[in-house]
Amino acid sequence: MRILALDTSGASQSVALLEEERCLRENFEARPPSHSETLIASIQNALDALGWRLGDLDLFAVSAGPGSFTGLRIGISTVKGLARALGKPVVGVSTLLALVRPRLAAGRTVIACLDARCGEVYAGAYAGVPEAPVEVLADRAWPIESFLQHLGEIPGEKWFLGDALSAYPGRFAGLGRILEGGEAARVSAAEVGRLALSLFREGKAVEGSQLQVRYLRVSEAENRRLKQKE
Repeated sequence: MRILALDTSGASQSVALLEEERCLRENFEARPPSHSETLIASIQNALDALGWRLGDLDLFAVSAGPGSFTGLRIGISTVKGLARALGKPVVGVSTLLALVRPRLAAGRTVIACLDARCGEVYAGAYAGVPEAPVEVLADRAWPIESFLQHLGEIPGEKWFLGDALSAYPGRFAGLGRILEGGEAARVSAAEVGRLALSLFREGKAVEGSQLQVRYLRVSEAENRRLKQKE
């Protein structure tokens, strides 16, 4: 099965082509000028590098959130359009699970923390192994203080990663192992593709029109609109 996987959930951008679980090509840009300006070109570049055409693809995969509202919309709309045009299935996966999956191992809980701004984080916690992740704490948006207090309820060894660690420096000290640096803060489209393949095998693929974004909270623009109505 040939898979095109995308991540546009944050400032970085990742495009990967996989044959089953094996990643054959991944294009990564740390800070593209704009996802809307560069995503299609990156997809075409990856296809050309392998001599593939869009029609050769069997499955589309995308990180469906949480993350940047604008970035998520661009990734989701791109995958929706391609899947609908080609009549191929699509799978949206948790951005947080894609981030933690490569670090999963028996005996530890890996916690992804993304900066949601306005004093909040997007967080999810998972245990188990990469082939069989177990949800410990469901993905959700948390006020940072509430989240830090809740961490005491998660037993055992804890690993933390994600850009919230740098957004709230020192706040996670002493709570567990802190994974920092570029690799620990970015989502790999290859991991998005592997997760999507697993979900596809479980019968969880959908048509492009059914794909939903997992925002986990309303946008600031929507908040302002609702307040104006009050």
